[in-house]
Amino acid sequence: MNFDDRLFDTPAEIAAANVQTLAIARANFPDIDRRFGPASFGNHEAMDRTWMLLETFDAYVVQHPSVALCPEAFAMATHARSLMAEVYRIIGRFEADAR
Repeated sequence: MNFDDRLFDTPAEIAAANVQTLAIARANFPDIDRRFGPASFGNHEAMDRTWMLLETFDAYVVQHPSVALCPEAFAMATHARSLMAEVYRIIGRFEADAR
C-alpha cells in the first residue's frame, strides 16, 4: 500500500476499500463471522493488537523528542493516537453490543 495515496480518502473510497477488504477476508476465512465476529477470539485479538499499537505509537512517536520539537508533527501524532484509541473503543463496543 502506498500510504501517500491513503491520506485523503473520501468516504466513498473508504467504503469501497472496506468492501474489497471484507471480500478478501471472506475468501480466506469462510467462517469469518464465527472466528472474527463479536465475542470471538478474533475480535479480542483485534482489540489487543490495536491497544498494543496505540501504546507503542504513543511511547515511540508521540513522546519522541523530535516530534515534540515540531508542533505540526506533534499535533498530527496526537491526533493519530486519538484515532487509534477510538478504533479500540469501537471494536470494544462491537463486542459489547453483541452480548
